[in-house]
Amino acid sequence: LLRIPRSSYEGINPALIVAAGVIAYHETKATHLKPYPDALAALKRLSSTSLIRGVITAGLQVKQAEKLLRLGINHLFSPNAIFISDQIGVGKPNPKLYLRACDEVGVKPIEAIYVGDNPLTDADPANSIGMVTVLFRHGGKYSSLRGKSRPTYTIDNFRDLMRILKRDLRR
Repeated sequence: LLRIPRSSYEGINPALIVAAGVIAYHETKATHLKPYPDALAALKRLSSTSLIRGVITAGLQVKQAEKLLRLGINHLFSPNAIFISDQIGVGKPNPKLYLRACDEVGVKPIEAIYVGDNPLTDADPANSIGMVTVLFRHGGKYSSLRGKSRPTYTIDNFRDLMRILKRDLRR
């Protein structure tokens, strides 16, 4: 609102415009932010194993934490394995973020599997430290991007991930 002339919203309290925008933003998230059904099934299945299940996400800590809560998946991750770039002070695609996550959960990068949808900020940094990488190609906004490195695996759904874990990685 500071960038547009006051005459554009003359007679309206600007706080009401901001509040309306906040409401619309939250209602849109509540309506459209949903986990992929097969991702939810995979996470539930993996949560019954002894595997450490984590997330590395980029963004503001409260917003990223809110997404995990809204999606209803926060309880499916190991409690000490949620890494939010803003909270840590290292952003994607810096490999230090991935190294920090591995260190904090007590695994070597070569023992970790990273699943992401962006080849540049997920697969490339994880590959650079020796993680097994799985690139999820779901036709989203990153589907046309190509990374500098090739992921270990490419999947179109999370049933494929479960097959990879069982068949190739014996997990």
